[in-house]
Amino acid sequence: MKTYRYVGWPVFRDEEQERLLVYNKDTKDTIVLNATAALIYDLCTKESPEAIADGIWEGLEQEQQTVTREQIVRDVEKMLDRFVEKGMILEI
Repeated sequence: MKTYRYVGWPVFRDEEQERLLVYNKDTKDTIVLNATAALIYDLCTKESPEAIADGIWEGLEQEQQTVTREQIVRDVEKMLDRFVEKGMILEI
């Protein structure tokens, strides 16, 4: 199982817009995460990708469950890979 840790970049919550802003101090870039990506970011050091996907799946209304749990797991894993590529988290 992959595990992750944060790199220590400043994080700002925009509760009104339901998004998370992650600031890269080195490049001065700000990465904006929507509510789902923010949830994945928040949980990535505490939960497995499968557990994060289960939480997303369970949070969907019955009529919104047009994707399978397996698709959500793949999407969570892809998002975590993007976070690693961007340098937001480290795989350990």
